[in-house]
Amino acid sequence: MLQQAFISACIASTYTAMFTFRFQKWDQPRVVVASFLAFFSVEVAVEWLIVPPGAFGVEIGFVCLFLTGLIVETMVVAHRLEGKEED
Repeated sequence: MLQQAFISACIASTYTAMFTFRFQKWDQPRVVVASFLAFFSVEVAVEWLIVPPGAFGVEIGFVCLFLTGLIVETMVVAHRLEGKEED
C-alpha cells in the first residue's frame, strides 16, 4: 500500500512538473498544489481500479523522481533566461 502511494506521488509529481513548465505556472503555487492533488487522486484511482497489484515496481517511482528533477531544473533555467530577456 505504501509502495503504491509512493509510486502514485512520483508519477503525479512528474505530471505536475510537466504541467507547470508547459503552462508557466511556477509563480502560482495554489495552481501547482491543486494540479498535484488532481493528478495524485487520478493516479491513485487508476492504480486501484485498473492496474493490477505489483505491476509497477518501486523503480518506476525513482525514474519519475529523476524526470521531475530534470524538468524542475529546466524550469529554473528557463525562468532565469526569461528574466534576462526582459532586461
